Amino acid sequence: MNLDTQFLTMLTMVSGGVVMSAMFDTYKLLLRPQAYWNRVIVDMLFFLTQGCLIFIYYF
Repeated sequence: MNLDTQFLTMLTMVSGGVVMSAMFDTYKLLLRPQAYWNRVIVDMLFFLTQGCLIFIYYF
């Protein structure tokens, strides 16, 4: 693995983290429920969906 590949991999991972954190902040501001158990369930579904999207983004 040469240096160019490592730099592109790092750039891809950083950009994926920035996009995921921006999406979470938007979700938290607009759509997050107030009840505790509803929030736990919806947050878990959000992170599972984000995990799948990030996985697809890297491949």
